[in-house]
Amino acid sequence: MVDVLGLGYSLVDDVCALVADKIFTTSRNSPPPVPRSGKPYKCDFPGCTETSKTSGNLNRHKRKHMGERPYKCDFPGCTKTSTTSGNLNMHKRKHTGEKRYKCPYKCDFPECTEAFSTHYKFKKHVYMHTGEPYKCDVAGCGKSFTTKTNFEAHARTHTGERPFECDFPGCTEAFTQAGNRTEHMKRWHNDTYVARRKIQEQRVCDALLAAGMTEWYHPEAMPPLGHFKREKRIDFACVDAGDTYGRLDFVVAVVGGYVFLEVDEHQHEFGYDASLSCDMKRMAKVMTSLTIEAGDSVPRVLWLRYNPHAYRVDGDLVSIPKVEREEWLVAFLRDTVLDEPLAIAYAFYDSADGQLEVLDNPEYHASFRSVASDVSPAP
Repeated sequence: MVDVLGLGYSLVDDVCALVADKIFTTSRNSPPPVPRSGKPYKCDFPGCTETSKTSGNLNRHKRKHMGERPYKCDFPGCTKTSTTSGNLNMHKRKHTGEKRYKCPYKCDFPECTEAFSTHYKFKKHVYMHTGEPYKCDVAGCGKSFTTKTNFEAHARTHTGERPFECDFPGCTEAFTQAGNRTEHMKRWHNDTYVARRKIQEQRVCDALLAAGMTEWYHPEAMPPLGHFKREKRIDFACVDAGDTYGRLDFVVAVVGGYVFLEVDEHQHEFGYDASLSCDMKRMAKVMTSLTIEAGDSVPRVLWLRYNPHAYRVDGDLVSIPKVEREEWLVAFLRDTVLDEPLAIAYAFYDSADGQLEVLDNPEYHASFRSVASDVSPAP
């Protein structure tokens, strides 16, 4: 077994590069699209419905189908290539240290001149000055936490409170954390757990089919554009002799690569129990397996973690009708274009101060955090 990312599973330098190199462009934050009638240039690649306003834009789009990456980095020892000159220029800033925009988050502590490009990095730095904000006041404990959610979960270890009750008929078990209840359901009431999970997955499947996508049934080949595969099996034997395989809820083919769509009921409660480190390893195993099988042709991948249930923004519960949520999901997949190796996107996950709470978990590996983002629409 080859170690990568310090997670115990993964492979060669290529996987390190995949995880460390931020990917993914999506039109979610772009201006409203020009009506199709204003895009006269149509892609003639089988199964692709992309249209463009100019022939130049269409030619750039076609490179993603053909794998052409004509723009090459000229820094010594770097083999990075890009489909556009703009993407290459952004890559070169990693060599030069140039920042296109001034870092907006500046530390105002006396004699501190640090500035940061993201609010998450800024908050993490401020804790060096102030200490973590949520501190346990139980005598002799002294633990502190960056989020209220993690603090409340810890407090229950002192009080003995178990608010998360198993609702299986006749079962009286209760737990301090929702994630522990989920693990209990998986172990002792698995048929019910699987049935509930399949209901949510089937809703996603129905939404994809209603949007005109086609389900792909080939057991090994990845789906072509316009298709999706359910329960895609990924073999792990080549990665870890002690493991066999894993399954992805959905693999959806998009322009430039694939979306690994995971239906995370109740957010899988990542960040609130020990399951997060397992999930990091699972993602690393999948990427490693793909690298071993594909060699130099590793596809671009976006992991989309989709929570079909209610979530919280700055502590307030947000509940979006399932139909609206599924309409958003279909539009997101339709508009996504992958142009870099790897990204992780979270949809309808808890956030505070504009940042995903799951990223505050100390078990969230830094390499994965660097390519993670919140793509939830504004509530």
